[in-house]
Amino acid sequence: MSASIKKRYAKTFYKQRDLPQPRQEFWPADSGELLEVLANPGLDAPLLLLGDGQHVRPAVLGERVFDVVRTESCRRVLSVDRESKLARVECGIRWGDLQDELRERGLSLERSGLNPRNSTIGGLLGRHHGVGRELWDGDIRTSCIALSGFTPTNGQYGYLPAPRKASGPDMRYLFIGGEGFLGAILDATFVVWRPSEARLFRWEVAAHEAMIVHQKMLDLGIQIAWASYVAGTLNVAVFAADGVLRSIEREVAPLKPTDTGGRDDVTILRNSLEAAHPDRRESATAKQTHRAVFSTEHAGQVLESFANADVEIWDLTRHRATFYATYPKGKVPAELPGDIAQLAHSQRLVASDGVVHWSQWSQTLKNELDRDRRLAVGP
Repeated sequence: MSASIKKRYAKTFYKQRDLPQPRQEFWPADSGELLEVLANPGLDAPLLLLGDGQHVRPAVLGERVFDVVRTESCRRVLSVDRESKLARVECGIRWGDLQDELRERGLSLERSGLNPRNSTIGGLLGRHHGVGRELWDGDIRTSCIALSGFTPTNGQYGYLPAPRKASGPDMRYLFIGGEGFLGAILDATFVVWRPSEARLFRWEVAAHEAMIVHQKMLDLGIQIAWASYVAGTLNVAVFAADGVLRSIEREVAPLKPTDTGGRDDVTILRNSLEAAHPDRRESATAKQTHRAVFSTEHAGQVLESFANADVEIWDLTRHRATFYATYPKGKVPAELPGDIAQLAHSQRLVASDGVVHWSQWSQTLKNELDRDRRLAVGP
C-alpha cells in the first residue's frame, strides 16, 4: 500500500474540532491510493474518512477504535468539459480551492449556495442533511450529476453524466448524505457555468425585516443565487445578463437597498462569508450555536424565541431558512425553546455530539454493503 501512514499526527486537528482521536492516519496522494487503502483487506481497524473534519458527528462512530483516512491530498481536477459545462474533481479538493481552480479556467460555481470554504467536496456531499433539496436552493447536491464511489462489499461504483447515465442504477444517494456509512466518495462531477454579470444587494435591517425583503424579491420573480443575514445585514446575490440586471435594479429600488455592488463585490463578500461560515466544528462558538432549519412562515416566531441569542440566517429560499443561534458561554440551552422545537425541520448544535439511532433499514444496508464493518461509521 503506497499511502503514507502517520502514527504521530497533529492531535490539535481533532482537538479543535472536538473529535475523538484515531489510532493512526492514512494519507493517500490521490483517488487511486485512496481506493488502495479502502480495498486493503489487511487493515485491523475500521476506517473513518476525513476531509477537513467540519461536519463529522462523533456519535456515528460509537465507541470504536478506528483509523482515519485523510483525503485532503486527493485534490485534483480530473477533467473539465467546456462544451457540456461539467467539472470532475477528486473528493479531497476544498470548496474554496475548487472555485479558484474553475475561475482560472473561465468557469464558475458562483450560483451555488454558500459553504465553509475549507470543507472538502467529499465532506460537503457526505455530510448529514436533516432536510431534502428545494428548487433553486443552491445546494451542491443538486449540482452533482455524476459520482464515483466504493463500498467494501461490492467494490467500485460509478454513475455517469447524461446521456450515459442509463447504463446503470442511480445509487449516488448511498454516498451523498451518507457520512461514509456505506462507502466512500472517490470523485464527483458538477454542473458549472461561464461567469456572468452579478449584483449584490444589501440591506442593514433587523432580522424580521430581512425576511420580508427577501420574500418581496422572490415575489418580483427574481432568481436569487444565494442570500444570507449576517451582522445585521441582508446580503442577496443575483446573476444574469447586464440588461436583465439593470431591469432587476429598477424592480428592487422601491425596497430601498442600503448598498448595491457589482461582480467583484459579490466575489469578495462570498469569500469572506465562506471563510467565517458558522457551520464549522472548529468555530470558536460551535458548542454554543444551535443550527436549525425552519419554514419561512414561522420566521417571526422563531426570531422571538431566539431573543437571547445572536442570530444569523443562511440558505434563505422561498420556503425555508437555516438559523444559527449563538448563546453566551454557560447559557446554551440543551434543546431549542419549547414553543418552536416542534416546528424545526432539522436541529442540532454545530458541534453536535447527540445520540444517533440507527434504523433496521440502516443495519440491513450496512450488512449488505459493508458486512465486515470496514468503515467506522454505522451500527
